[in-house]
Amino acid sequence: MRRFCTPVVLCLLLVPLSSLFAFDSADWLGKREVFAREAERLRAAWSNCMGRVSAPAENVTIPVEAFDDGSVKTRVNAAKAQYFLKEGLVWAEGVEVVQHAADGTVEGRIEAATCVVDRNSRSGWAEGVAKVTHGKTVFSGSGVYFSAAESYVQVFGDSRVESDEIRFERSAKKAAAGVFRGRSVRSDFDAAAGVALFEGAVCAKGSDGTTMCADRVYLFLAGTNDLKRAVAVGDVSITNGVRVGTCAMATYRRAKGEVEMFGDGKEILARLTERGEDVRSLEGTRIKFWIESEQVEVDNSKITAERKGGESLL
Repeated sequence: MRRFCTPVVLCLLLVPLSSLFAFDSADWLGKREVFAREAERLRAAWSNCMGRVSAPAENVTIPVEAFDDGSVKTRVNAAKAQYFLKEGLVWAEGVEVVQHAADGTVEGRIEAATCVVDRNSRSGWAEGVAKVTHGKTVFSGSGVYFSAAESYVQVFGDSRVESDEIRFERSAKKAAAGVFRGRSVRSDFDAAAGVALFEGAVCAKGSDGTTMCADRVYLFLAGTNDLKRAVAVGDVSITNGVRVGTCAMATYRRAKGEVEMFGDGKEILARLTERGEDVRSLEGTRIKFWIESEQVEVDNSKITAERKGGESLL
């Protein structure tokens, strides 16, 4: 193991990262597939209901779920709606699905042009573009499944997220500087388990301007979307100004301020490159950072430094 020092700014760059340690990914991904099948069922139900809509009521409010004291937990507001009593379905247009906390405050909100809600399972499918708000975090995309009972949302196309709650910086002062934004092909948000997954051409930008791209990114959250740890997997690249990191997997543990980049154990190595007047690169099977320190640990390290013209500095 070799210790290599580099500016703190370089360490601060590796934003959305974390480990899957202490997380049963197989179990959670199995649960995710169950919801995906439910989404298929409800999308088919939406299509079926669309062909049968005849005389929808206007400006309706529909209670979907209640607390033990009888107060409404989840309700649907719609410009137009029609009940399909035999199936327990409600088709709606101009939709707002609102979920309340026990004290009456709004926990979550879904806005969509049209959707179908299953009153038995307390879940639904929003066709077309929809927006999901949870606290100060907003997911949007095309084709959205939601479960009020399980506090789960799946976005199946052109997924976008924007949040001023999801913070990677440990410093409150730095965290107040901007907003986290991300996009991907698909995303899942499991509020009950505190897990968010972005999948397919993922690109995320932290509040400090760092851009990170990968095939798949997990965020592990606590409380009101407070980041605990994260992990980026597959063709990972991280960019901040002149500094670029690439690897097979990158992890981040916020409490310890630890950042690690990993190779795949075969052909791909973790690599950090700083391009300025000189080009400096650090390569290894594992590179570990402490955000509040200039120290970096490297396994099986290789360091190169050269001027723009190609002259070696080592």
